[in-house]
Amino acid sequence: MTHPEARAFWDRYVPVLIEQGIATATDAPRLQMMAEAWALLRIATKALNKNPINKDTRIAYAEYSRQFAAAASEFGMTPVARSRIVIEKQAKPKIKGRSRD
Repeated sequence: MTHPEARAFWDRYVPVLIEQGIATATDAPRLQMMAEAWALLRIATKALNKNPINKDTRIAYAEYSRQFAAAASEFGMTPVARSRIVIEKQAKPKIKGRSRD
């Protein structure tokens, strides 16, 4: 990750998502994209606060906001998205038709 805001987002939220069983190592690319979208959204927010009538800034803010919201929703980071997440316990591996103890 290239931006400190992205790294801070990753360090704060990814361990929680993994601990809760929502994210796994295979989700790393999408999690990284979400962290980068967060960083870009923060940058766009600051620019928008400085110049709220700039069209390009408003477009960038809307796009980064959309990207972040879509990714965050996939990982249950909104109340509605959390209500839709079902985490199933992983079954124990079977060996020759039996459960492994």
